[in-house]
Amino acid sequence: MLTTFLLAGISLLLGIQAVSAATLDKSSSTADDSSATAARRQQLEKIVVAKLAFYSAHYPDMNFVVLDSAGDIKRNMHALAKIIGQDPIPLDYEHPKGLRQGLLMATLMRIEILLQTDVGSATLFKPGSGAIARRKRVCVITINPWAIAADDRAATSHLLDLPPQAFNAVPPENYLDHVSHLKFALDHEIYHCLDATYNGAMPMSQLKHWGGYNDYKDESGADAFGILMNIAEHGSITAYARMLRNIRGLTLLSGDTDHYTYRSIGAALRIEPDTLKGKDVKAIFQLASRLRDKVVGSYNDYLCYVSAANQAMKLLGAEPYVEQECDVKPDDATVSRLLDATKDAYRKLTGKAMPEPAVSK
Repeated sequence: MLTTFLLAGISLLLGIQAVSAATLDKSSSTADDSSATAARRQQLEKIVVAKLAFYSAHYPDMNFVVLDSAGDIKRNMHALAKIIGQDPIPLDYEHPKGLRQGLLMATLMRIEILLQTDVGSATLFKPGSGAIARRKRVCVITINPWAIAADDRAATSHLLDLPPQAFNAVPPENYLDHVSHLKFALDHEIYHCLDATYNGAMPMSQLKHWGGYNDYKDESGADAFGILMNIAEHGSITAYARMLRNIRGLTLLSGDTDHYTYRSIGAALRIEPDTLKGKDVKAIFQLASRLRDKVVGSYNDYLCYVSAANQAMKLLGAEPYVEQECDVKPDDATVSRLLDATKDAYRKLTGKAMPEPAVSK
């Protein structure tokens, strides 16, 4: 799998003649895979290669590389070292030159950990000396296509971070379409690289919740972009887009404030699909960024949101991933809106009212 995605990415991005996934790695399916499973794997590989080609054509100053976290981690990291060369510059965070080496080491360690834990991510580099990459920037994506998109159930469970009994309440007809989900996941991750390139690296700050604020902005923009790309592809608001919004509307149940992108996806869904016809990906990226900025607002707006979200999570019986105690007093109306939105998302996703034990501790 690593060879398939990595070599396919490099061949497409560096201008070498593209080779099909099947040609690059005929061993991607295990011997006991059924023919249907093998065909599904090949389908996912083709989607990844097509996405790399698409973004490579539209952003000629950037290389796009996918590291499949199902592959050997040492081989992944060895290949990455060749791609970005010696002394590459991490571009996601503003930093003084004196801290660059430390940031680089931390960034590479983060990528390795994300590969080990099967977490999707995107990291932007300026390649260093001796790099295989020949463009000004390299967008490195970690993803396991089979884990997140083997079928519709896998696609749904990828984002729905709830106990099994809660997941089982979702009827199969409301599962996320796995093909749409893989495309969305790739668009989502690539947005992060485009964001760092065109909107700028995360600025330095000593503000207490600056990191959380920027994470929330990043996720809100990436989800809005992924949904807009989905709508643009299909020419209409899809069942996938609606159900993804409902799933994101339940993230507070698992204590996750960063991925509560219910509002930004809602803003994307309010865009008339016909207005996306003929728009290129750069215009869609700019639109997603504007929607994100409008929805998320300022740092102080974020403090009001996270304060209300913390209170809502307590009422939902959820424990935050990371404690984000905020000096801002929770606004009762905002807390109520978050609770109502969570209940509404649960009802739309499952067809049932949220059980009382899930909303009272």
